[in-house]
Amino acid sequence: MKTGLFGGTFDPIHNAHIALARKVMKDLELDRVLFITSGDPPHKIGSTTLSAEVRHKLVCIAVENEDGFIPCDVEIKRDGYSYSYYTVLQIKEQAPDDELIFIVGGDSLSYIDKWYNADELLKLCEFAAYPRGQIDTKQLLEIADDLNKRFGTVCYVIDEPCIDISSTMLREGLQNGDDVRRYLPTGVLEYINKNNLYKNK
Repeated sequence: MKTGLFGGTFDPIHNAHIALARKVMKDLELDRVLFITSGDPPHKIGSTTLSAEVRHKLVCIAVENEDGFIPCDVEIKRDGYSYSYYTVLQIKEQAPDDELIFIVGGDSLSYIDKWYNADELLKLCEFAAYPRGQIDTKQLLEIADDLNKRFGTVCYVIDEPCIDISSTMLREGLQNGDDVRRYLPTGVLEYINKNNLYKNK
């Protein structure tokens, strides 16, 4: 089974996340994609607005009608920081026969060799990277080639335009009462409104 690992703070999860996962699933012929809600990512300490449990609830709502999309809470159940290395190890233990493909933005891929236990992480699974931030497709191909030469990493480049929706933008829009319906799954927006999330935060 080919399994995509799509991690994030998802604060909140939005339509671009869903569209990207569909694209990777189709291009790489994945059987499933695990949406892994981060607990305490070491590079974003203190920056999340909602608790991990509420962010994960939004993920569950967003993917409930998507075939092959599965919410995963391994990181929010783990004590301490959410290092990707431990997450991949845990999923490999749970599904030892799966081919794991870690989905990551180009901005993150550009410094992935600085991540915790990067040498081991880059050998544990394959990667699928997409343009994000200042990293375009051409730069991604160069980064992927460099990682392959240095670590033997298999990295697929998803030729997709940079995502122009950000969770930061949506949080600000929700705080200001802007119309963000086109950016969020319907069920996610309904839950946010019903529970007054992102108000006066």
